[in-house]
Amino acid sequence: MPTAETPEGVVQVFNKSRAINQGIKAAQGDVLSFLDCDAIVGDRWMEGPLRLLTDAGKDITRLCYRVRYLPEDFAELTPGPEADNKVAGAFRGYENGCQFPKGHEGYASPEIPATGCWDPNLTFGNSQFSIRRDVLGETRCDEAFIGAGYEDLAFIAAIWFQAGAAYKGLLYTAPESAMFHIRNKRLGSWDSDYLNHENYKRYKAMFAPPIDVIIPTCKTREEVLPLIAEIEKTAGRQVNVIATCKQLSASCNRNIGLDQAVSDPRIMIDDDITGLPQDWLVALTKVLEDNPECVMVSPQLIKPDGDFALMMGCPMPKAAGAGTRAAEGPHLLTACIAIRKDDLRFDENFVGSGWEDNDYCDRQAERYPEGVRVIQHDIQVVHRNEMKNQPENFVRNREYYLKTRSTPR
Repeated sequence: MPTAETPEGVVQVFNKSRAINQGIKAAQGDVLSFLDCDAIVGDRWMEGPLRLLTDAGKDITRLCYRVRYLPEDFAELTPGPEADNKVAGAFRGYENGCQFPKGHEGYASPEIPATGCWDPNLTFGNSQFSIRRDVLGETRCDEAFIGAGYEDLAFIAAIWFQAGAAYKGLLYTAPESAMFHIRNKRLGSWDSDYLNHENYKRYKAMFAPPIDVIIPTCKTREEVLPLIAEIEKTAGRQVNVIATCKQLSASCNRNIGLDQAVSDPRIMIDDDITGLPQDWLVALTKVLEDNPECVMVSPQLIKPDGDFALMMGCPMPKAAGAGTRAAEGPHLLTACIAIRKDDLRFDENFVGSGWEDNDYCDRQAERYPEGVRVIQHDIQVVHRNEMKNQPENFVRNREYYLKTRSTPR
């Protein structure tokens, strides 16, 4: 069973997202239905999934089912005639809302509007639903959610995002087509306050404004499409990728990206970076969020052969598990960094590439004398270090850097 770090130590958790994804992988039908294990369905419930296979259901994204709650003592029933009669009686009183409270049907209000009153196409129901496999596509439940809690809202939101304006939901409310849940206590640490809090933060990030990710590059957009796809897949939240794609110097391309970016913070990542781990962007921006004095954070760069790459301000590399560490001095490589929004720009007198990042870090240190630059060693990315237009300009740029650094600006 998976484990998770909490303030109380390491605990075992049931990963509901993983269970959902394993079910999707094992399923072989054209329609997938998602039901919790404590669901009791009406005797005509199967009409819902079957509808999705007809012309009447071809435009439905998600077919949802009303849920009402039974008291916990129903979980103690022994299968047999007595239990059948008690459940049948509950279904006869299904519309008695006082006796059987209704589950939430506005998932995930307010981020996803509560519906049924102004746009019936935006019905979201709850986490009990059916969907055609071709509509679901490659969308899966995010396994980074710990235990159970908010992963269902995120799954629904991901389906909604994928469908876009074509999204249409339908909610079955009649008792014969709907279902009951039995109120019960979750086991172990499924629903601990800490884990739910962490899941909620991850869920809310789905609806936060996207983070701008700048790729300063002289390559064509087609050449950087694989990197764009890798960024979008692994970032852990919504991003807006700005690939400059100009036949200009590194400084000019960096400034073009910075001028276009609106988010605070923003990411700058070179076109020769790869091997991005899941949630790398979330981890980098969290360092800025948790440390107001931090002005720049970089992951640990790794060479393609697996050795540690040069980090300038980090002469002694550390392996994953070392956490964060302040750089020694003002310099960090700008191959992959998260920075705060300001008007500081790169000096465009540098030709090609090389030394412009040293200069930028120096001027950042002058602007923020109390600021620190941080390496997040637990996030490791591969830097191929292609050094485009750098060897032929190295001496010239170095001389320019040394001259400007010796002259007050």
